[in-house]
Amino acid sequence: MTIGAAAAGAVTIAAVYSIARRLGLTEVDLAARLAPGHRARGRALQLAAGTAACLPAAATGSAIAGAGAGLAASLLPALRARRPGDALVNAAAHAAGGAVAGRLARR
Repeated sequence: MTIGAAAAGAVTIAAVYSIARRLGLTEVDLAARLAPGHRARGRALQLAAGTAACLPAAATGSAIAGAGAGLAASLLPALRARRPGDALVNAAAHAAGGAVAGRLARR
């Protein structure tokens, strides 16, 4: 169940970023960076990266601890953010993804 929970966390991260882009809060699009011109391949790579990022959160088996693990996973990308808003969206997305992964992995 841990992999499935981590994958759900990855989908959550992608959804938060999608909403943030539509609201003009960020311009970050990892899929476009990973595979320029190949939308489906980029999304698959994005979900794989998100799943890997959510594995520690899923291993906690707790939404709160998972959110903390998600925040920890967001630190390095946040340091490289081009705009302050990008760092906040990154932290919120990874915390939400971590919380979902931790919650769904509960035993």
